[in-house]
Amino acid sequence: MSAERVRQIVGESAKRVGAEYDLVRPGWREAARELLGRELAVSAATFLSVVGDAEDSVLCLLAEEVGAVEVRSWAGTSSRLWTISQDLVTLALRALVAQAPFAAAELAPRCEALGLTFVVGEVERILGHAKSALVCSPRGEWLRRKRRSADGAYLWFLEEGEPRRIEEVAEALDLPVRALGEAMRRDGRFVRVRPEGTWSLDSWPDAAKAVYRNALDVVVDVLGETGPLTFEHLASRVVARYPVTTGRVRQCLDSELIGLTADGRIDLVERGAVPREEPEPKRPETVWVDEINQRAAFLVRVDQEVLRGSGVPIHPWIPWYLGLRRAPAESAFTGADDLGPLVVRRSTSGSHLSSLRSRARALGVVEDCRLMVVLGLDDRSAGVSHDCEDERCPATQGRR
Repeated sequence: MSAERVRQIVGESAKRVGAEYDLVRPGWREAARELLGRELAVSAATFLSVVGDAEDSVLCLLAEEVGAVEVRSWAGTSSRLWTISQDLVTLALRALVAQAPFAAAELAPRCEALGLTFVVGEVERILGHAKSALVCSPRGEWLRRKRRSADGAYLWFLEEGEPRRIEEVAEALDLPVRALGEAMRRDGRFVRVRPEGTWSLDSWPDAAKAVYRNALDVVVDVLGETGPLTFEHLASRVVARYPVTTGRVRQCLDSELIGLTADGRIDLVERGAVPREEPEPKRPETVWVDEINQRAAFLVRVDQEVLRGSGVPIHPWIPWYLGLRRAPAESAFTGADDLGPLVVRRSTSGSHLSSLRSRARALGVVEDCRLMVVLGLDDRSAGVSHDCEDERCPATQGRR
């Protein structure tokens, strides 16, 4: 039997059931259409209040008879919600997601404002689905899945109403300090308040004191004000404004914004300074190179950062060998495992490798295991393997 024949049978059944209901419950069609026309979607219980008691199968036929369909979303179809305006429901759900982050108490009024006045519990089910762009935090807040740490911190700051130290934020949200600090540093809603060292929201009055987001901002600002400087003069001016070490100031010289003048002083590239040629760092013993096949291999110890999915610090020689001589810069390498690219990133504050977590999980490694990463320069290929000795492998020992 073809799908078209099935559709015909269902349609004929709907017509027969609808005709029977016309006899026993006159006016049900008009009432149902009026209800569906007034709301973006209605619950099955509300629909039953119009058509009377009916089994689920009968309710489906009656809904189809008046042109209604089950609401579809990234959570699939829901037999508990019906609509004649699926496109409008989709737009409303997307608009709700776009409003995140927000507290749990704000869900109902936001739904009402968007016309999603059906059972809020159904909206929660849709938002909480594994394919949703949002997640519900332990505090009951709706956060964007890919920015949950920063979103959680943002709502926490709104509750606190004043700048706080990163350690306080991390403790309140039960998050690692380092990972949370990195997430906030990359998010334009947060700023560091200097010289106190606290964090604030950029919309707060105190944020006016937070002129700089990082050391590079200070270096660029100082050079913009003074013109070319020797490194000693530049470092002293930067440290006076921003509490960093001279070593961190020296890292900023790798930025694509900074260069050298003809007399060896430091200035902005936009004023004609020439980006300096980075000398080759000393290659560590844990990095191997196959010059003939254009392959570089290095070891990575599995720690909580790897298992959490954070960027893994790598030796600066690796991005240098890959040609990432200025910052920021990145290079992607594709594996044969369909787990997405491995990305080597170079910034003024260090070098990192991302996207190891999925491969670590696939290999079944645990903390303190070793991974061998192989990158191909000619074909941009990537390979990751478990490199522990069997008798010393933490994963093996854990199963004994």
